[in-house]
Amino acid sequence: MKSAHRLAIAAAVLIGGWWAANYGLALYHDPARSNPDKSIVLLTTSWCPYCSVLRNSLQQSGVPFRELDIETSQQGRWAFRASGAHGIPVTLIGQRYVSGGLGPQLQAIRAAGYPLALAVPDSVRQRLQPRRQ
Repeated sequence: MKSAHRLAIAAAVLIGGWWAANYGLALYHDPARSNPDKSIVLLTTSWCPYCSVLRNSLQQSGVPFRELDIETSQQGRWAFRASGAHGIPVTLIGQRYVSGGLGPQLQAIRAAGYPLALAVPDSVRQRLQPRRQ
């Protein structure tokens, strides 16, 4: 019985240490720590249609932003972990992460003082069109 308890304790320590190391690294690499007020960072992927809409809207409106792909960039992966979000896109404005769909993110960008118009790229628009049989 003692060896089973020791094994369980050792496993818990290893898993806890791994989790703490990952969480610590995410916080260390968190772009919110050094992001200037009202500066925008997008956490995206290349295949996400909502990311494309947000990216295109910012570009077409002339809003400056930096983009981190959470699949191809280690910095993007750490930022996504630090954000605590469960989906993409995620918008960082200053030190505040905003997620939960395009609506809240577009509102937060406008509230930060950026004039923003929704601009759906043609590639996304085509995907949204109903298919005719």
